[in-house]
Amino acid sequence: MGFKGLATEFAKGQAKSAFSSTQPTNQQTHQPASKGLKKFVKKFGKGAVSKQFYIYETWLRWAARGLQFILALIVVGLYAHRVDKDRRANSPQSVAWVYAVFVSGLSCITCVVFAIPSPFWRSHRLFAWDLFLSTLWIAVFGTFARVFLPLKAGDPEYEGTDVRVMRGAVWLDLVNAIFWLGTGVYGCLRTFASKKIDAKINSLEAKVNKKVQDKQDKIAQKVQGKMQSKMDQYYSKEAAASKESWGSDNTV
Repeated sequence: MGFKGLATEFAKGQAKSAFSSTQPTNQQTHQPASKGLKKFVKKFGKGAVSKQFYIYETWLRWAARGLQFILALIVVGLYAHRVDKDRRANSPQSVAWVYAVFVSGLSCITCVVFAIPSPFWRSHRLFAWDLFLSTLWIAVFGTFARVFLPLKAGDPEYEGTDVRVMRGAVWLDLVNAIFWLGTGVYGCLRTFASKKIDAKINSLEAKVNKKVQDKQDKIAQKVQGKMQSKMDQYYSKEAAASKESWGSDNTV
């Protein structure tokens, strides 16, 4: 090996040692960032479909329970007014009016309880209770529809009660019955078809995770290629600089 070959090998060794002295710092700063990026992508990519679906389902449940709560609360006010009026007059309480207040009050409590998110149970599995309340509301509707719907809208009062207001309350009873029937049917379908629905969600989740993993691999390969290119350029520059320095020293 001639003098030129020895100079080239020495320059490569100098460049390699100089690069290796700075390499640990670069690895320490790059690896945590790469790991942090992977964790971030996995955290928000994994389960994105299932979490989003359950979030939408929770919002819909809150909307349905909120509407049921408002309607039941209105009915409480309409029927409780007559009950309170009889109480103040020391008159005997009508069973039908007390029953209507009881059903509407029970519905309000149920809406609040079922709207609370719980990791231990799912409210749709208690669909039988929704169907039961729907039956109670149908009974309320039938009882007061038989009394007030045959009356004329122009009739001012019936036993001290505004006929026009109570005719509206009767239709609210029917709306409540339909709403509770709807949530009961949904809960029944959701309970018995939950396995198929969860399987679909898991399948979508697996597809999303695969796409995220493929994207991570492509990004990692791209970054690795750029780093390798920069390393090669650094080696070449250091080798050229060392060669020039060696040549100038020998000339002197």
